[in-house]
Amino acid sequence: KDPLHVAGNHDIFNIYSFDSQKHYANGILYNKSTYYASRVNLSRNLSFVKINPFPFPSPSTSIIWWISPSSRIKNEISDFLRNRHQISIYHPEVALAHIPSRMWFPSFSSTLSNEDNNVRIYLCGHLHPEKPRILHHGKAIEIVGTPLFLYDQIGILAYDNGHFSYHQMDLTAE
Repeated sequence: KDPLHVAGNHDIFNIYSFDSQKHYANGILYNKSTYYASRVNLSRNLSFVKINPFPFPSPSTSIIWWISPSSRIKNEISDFLRNRHQISIYHPEVALAHIPSRMWFPSFSSTLSNEDNNVRIYLCGHLHPEKPRILHHGKAIEIVGTPLFLYDQIGILAYDNGHFSYHQMDLTAE
């Protein structure tokens, strides 16, 4: 399988429109049909939801630290997560986004804990913590991972027999 990418604040800045020539992520990280949220089925028992809540025009990198999508974008992402007609009620999902849930809209943490979706793990970054931060949202867990470029660590997510486990691995340890 190909790697799963989501846009971050250093990927999307100073872009006037989705179709702008400077929008290098267009067609690479997503396209118009998968813009705010898209589902990638890894197997018939597990899928990933990629979330890109960046509106256009997008501000400069100094301003884009805080993402505040419109109500329409928030509702579209929340509705997408609650849309079960594409998946089984017992089919767990991993949501991927660059921005931690409470940073891009505070009510998203309640979307994660809503019983109407199948998100079990929300993986994100942006804050560059030295150790992973783990937050609980009802039946979902949010993991704010460490940046590889600062700490030589990666997170490993395993899925076995219907259960997830997350471990931090130091790449410099022998």
